[in-house]
Amino acid sequence: MIKQHGQALIESIAVIVLLALLMSLLKDVIHPTNIAQQQRIDESRKLIWRVASHVQLQHTDEYAFARRARTVLAPLTQLTELDLSNENLRQLKADDNYVAMARITDAWQPRQSKDLSQRPQFLTPLAKLNELGMPQLQRLLSWLHFTEEFAPEQLRWGYVDVDATPAEITCTRQQGCR
Repeated sequence: MIKQHGQALIESIAVIVLLALLMSLLKDVIHPTNIAQQQRIDESRKLIWRVASHVQLQHTDEYAFARRARTVLAPLTQLTELDLSNENLRQLKADDNYVAMARITDAWQPRQSKDLSQRPQFLTPLAKLNELGMPQLQRLLSWLHFTEEFAPEQLRWGYVDVDATPAEITCTRQQGCR
């Protein structure tokens, strides 16, 4: 009976030593490696989300959506001055300091304040009429007394009001609003 108690004690000590070795391995090897890898990931994220370009980042338009968008937007680009760039895939190659990452940015956002009004104008189907002399024809037509609403100041082709906002109306049940 004493022999069996000794064997259990030796097995317990062996298990405790094995657990201590595993804990030491976790503390000395795995944890520092994990921290270093997390730092590489964090540095890569910081770099890829920066607004300014960096030497490590490569911009490309060689991916499926960009190729299809180029095909679809080609006629629109030829008919108007609308420039919707598709070079919006940012890639970061892996090295000692960085982890490989990719990010698709919003390349169609306005870069200048005039883009806020011009881009929507280019997307309206009748905006080109202003360049083809429609305001002059409207002026001629508006001289007639029953066509005053055709004046270029009244009827603007391809006009986009960048300052338009929905009117906020406070409504109560007594006023009959729903």
